[in-house]
Formats: sequence, structure tokens, C-alpha cells
Amino acid sequence: MKFGFFQHLSRQWNGLERKLLPSYVWDSDPLMFWRERILLIICFIAGAVGPIALIPSVWLAYYEKLWGVLLLDITAYAVVVAVLFGRRLPFVIRAGVACTIFYALGIGILFALGPIGAGYIWLFGASVLVSAIIGFRAAVWTLVLNCSTLFAVGIFVAYGHPAWTLHLENALEKWIVMTVNFLLLNTLVIITTALMLDGLKTALLKEHEISANLKESENKYRLLADNTIDCIWLMDMQTVFTYVNPAIETILGYTPEEWIGTKLSKHCDEQHLEKMMGEIQRVTSALPEISGTTFEMIMYNRHGQPVDLEITGKIVFDHQGGPVGLQGVARNITERKQFEARLQQAQKHEAIGTLAGGIAHDFNNILASILGYTELVLDDLEKNTLIASNLQEVFTAGQRAKELVKQILTFARQTQGEMKPVQVGMIAKEVLKLLRSTIPATIELHSNLSSTSLVMADPTQIHQLFMNLCTNAAQAMENEGGKLTVSLEDVFFDTNSMKWKDEIGFGRYLKLSISDTGPGIAPDVIDNIFDPYFTTKPPGEGRAVREKLDRCISVKTVLQ
Repeated sequence: MKFGFFQHLSRQWNGLERKLLPSYVWDSDPLMFWRERILLIICFIAGAVGPIALIPSVWLAYYEKLWGVLLLDITAYAVVVAVLFGRRLPFVIRAGVACTIFYALGIGILFALGPIGAGYIWLFGASVLVSAIIGFRAAVWTLVLNCSTLFAVGIFVAYGHPAWTLHLENALEKWIVMTVNFLLLNTLVIITTALMLDGLKTALLKEHEISANLKESENKYRLLADNTIDCIWLMDMQTVFTYVNPAIETILGYTPEEWIGTKLSKHCDEQHLEKMMGEIQRVTSALPEISGTTFEMIMYNRHGQPVDLEITGKIVFDHQGGPVGLQGVARNITERKQFEARLQQAQKHEAIGTLAGGIAHDFNNILASILGYTELVLDDLEKNTLIASNLQEVFTAGQRAKELVKQILTFARQTQGEMKPVQVGMIAKEVLKLLRSTIPATIELHSNLSSTSLVMADPTQIHQLFMNLCTNAAQAMENEGGKLTVSLEDVFFDTNSMKWKDEIGFGRYLKLSISDTGPGIAPDVIDNIFDPYFTTKPPGEGRAVREKLDRCISVKTVLQ
């Protein structure tokens, strides 16, 4: 009950300070804040409790016809009240007026009433007020002033014989004894107060300097945090985010206001959340000085898309060594992961190229024997016979195989094949003729080879391009049947063909289109269509998926 009363009283006083102290005090340095408070407290006590002493003093002065004392008491009280409510006046004026009126009251009463009045009390209070709100140097000057005042009263006692000395025996001796005791006590109190307040001043200035440095450091840290491309975050031990910098919007699309207050589980799937919680558990159980860890999580942006992040995090411990929160930095490594994937793909191609080169050399030796013996048999056979015609087809296919081996070796060595003028329409007719005899009858074959233009290309690669695309299209329809369409036409891209200008530029082109009515490619394997030897069919049945069906392939033509 008693504690509640003082707590209520403290709240009331704080409210009163808000009303009576100048508004600038709350933003000023701590020393000025305490000077204003000391002045307020002294004036408030004098104004609130003053009437208890003022009323009998005024009555007594009136009764004894001490009009000077009467006027001085009333004036002093009025001035104190004016200082209390005059917060718009500068501090120097208010403090100077308060100290002056206290000294005036003390000096006036001392000369008028001597030790039987309260003049020495006001003199003592004035010196304490000066030392409290100004400092040590002013305190020394108040001692000099008090000493001079008491010495002057002593001379007045010795030579002026004021009326109040008539009631005292040995008035001068008693005044000297009282003066010495007063000055001794006054010196102890004033010097102690001044030293204490000077120490408080030094401590407050040091605190103010430290606070300013901390604020400057905080501003620098916040400036750095607000402008870095990495996401800096804080969360409590319940994995609720308490701070995140604006980089979160660039990385995951959320504003800091949307992110703060959410839990980690909202932004991770169960697998990655379990991994992160395991890392948090591991780090929490470690010593504070080794509590940092770096690991990779996938989080989801505001559109539900996964983002690869590299997180460096640590546990924040209190002074007793207990964990109170987590802080960390998240870096978007999506581009790095994509680069690593491309690098792995390049390394895979390089390994396949090395393997293909070795196989191609051995196969080329075997192929040389086949072509050589076929050619020998053709020389011994009669021309225009069925056997000779069939062997001629074998020899032609062998020549194509020889060119294909050359292409494999070119791929293995990462060099360009032989480029020469090629009439693509002739190669297309050759491929379609071969294809018609190998695909099921349920597949309709349609062609529209309207172009006779020449292109600079490797004929073997063009042949392989046709064969792979048509074979894949046919395999997509081998169960249900369908329609396979091959078209070849001349096109010209001018300034109106804006969607092509950044990819291939303006000019004349040869457009090859191969389409089918099959089911297409499943979305979950579409990213693998360029992987060598990738197939969705069981072993022994599949062929490499070379291109997305319905893809338009264009090769620049040579002017006819």
C-alpha cells in the first residue's frame, strides 16, 4: 500500500515537471536538465511551504511595525512564485533572480532583526542554491559574499547599535561566535555540495558523450544495415523476427513491416525448417565465443517461389550466458547456385566429350573396315542389280556414319566443323525418305519444303538435326499415331520484327519448323531437354531428347 502511494506520488510529480519545466529541457544535455530540476524543486518548495512561514512573519512584522521586513517578505515570495511559473524566461534570468532575492531577503532580515530573525537561514539557502545550479567557483564566491555580509552586520552591531542588540548581552561577542559557526557550517555544506555537483556534472557530460557516441555508432550501423544488399535480421528464441533491414524486399519481396513479427516457420518448408532448427539447437548448446555458423535453406518469397540463401547466424547471449535471441545475415545465392549448375553441366559435357572422343576413334577404325569391304564387293558386283543397290545404300549410310564420327570428334575437341554452302531442302528430302521407311504407318508424314536457299553450315550437323527432331516427334506419337509436319521456308526480318532483333538481328533467314500432334514434354523434365543422353524411357528403348517439340529453328541463309 505504501509503495503504491509513493509510486502514485512520483507519477504526479513527473506530470507536474512536464507542466512547469521549459520544453527545451527534455532535449537538452543532462547537466542543464538537472539544473532546471534543482531550481524547480527549490522554488516549488518555497512556493508551496513558504506561506507557513510567511504568514506569521508578515503578521509579526506588521505588529511590530517593521514595514521594511514586511515588504521584503512579500516581495520575496512573489518573486519565487514568478520564477516558478516563468518557464518561458531564460534559465540565467530565472536562476539569477531567485539567488538575488534569497540573498536580499537574508541580508535585509539580518540587518533588521539580527540572530533573532531568519536572515541567516535565507543567506545559507541562497549560497546552497548558487553552488547547486552554478558550480564550485560560484560556491567559493558565495562564501566570500556571506563572510562579507556577516562582517558588515558585525560592524553595524559594534557602531550602529541596532535596536535588537538591546535585548542581547554581549551582542557583538555573540554575533562573532555565531558568525564563525555559521561560516564553518556554510563552508562544509557549500563545498560538499559544489564538489558533489561538479562530480555529477563530469559524470553527466561523460554519459552524454558516451550516449552521443553510441547514437552515432547506431546511426552508422543503421545506415550500413539499411543500404547493404544482404539481409540482416534479428529474432527471439521463439523464432519470431524482431528486426530486418530493407534488403528483405529485394531478396524475398516483403517489406520490413510485413516481415517483422512473423515466425520462421511461415517462410520455410518443413524440411528446411527442421534443418535450421537443428542448426539453432547446435549453436545454442555451444559456447558463446564459438556460437557462429554458416549454412545454406531455402526460403520462399511473397509469390511462393523458392530462393536459395546462405545464412550466417549466431546466438545472442545475455550477461549471464543465457540465449536471448538470434541474429544473422542472409545472402541471396540463387545466381551462384545457377552458375555452379552451369559449371557442373559444362564439366559433364567435357567428360562426355572426352569419352565420346575415345569411342569415336575406335568406332572409326571399325567403320573404315565396313566401308572398305563394302566398296570392294561393289566393284565385283554387276551394276543396277538389287544387291548392288542395297550395298550402295549401306555404303551411303556408312559415309554418313563417317561424317557423324567426325562430328563427335569435333565435339570432343570443341572445334568448329567444316562449314560450306548447303541446300537444306535436299538434306530434308533425304531424311524424310529414310524416315518414311522406319516410322509406323499410323503416323502421317507431311512436308512443305518451299525453300531452295543455301546456308553456310556443316551438312552432317544439319542431317543429324533433322533426324533427331523427326525421330523424337515420331516417338511421341508411336502409340496413338498422329501427324508429323516438316516445313522449310524463306523469311525476312526487318525493323518491324522487333521481337527477333535482340536475338538474331535483321536480314534473310531460313525457317525450319517440325511439329507433331503428340502429348508434348512434361513440365518436370523440360529443363533436361539439352542434357546429353537424358531420356524418360526405360533402358534399351529411349533416345536422347534433343529439342522441345514445336520449336522453330532458324539458320541464316547465303544470298542466292
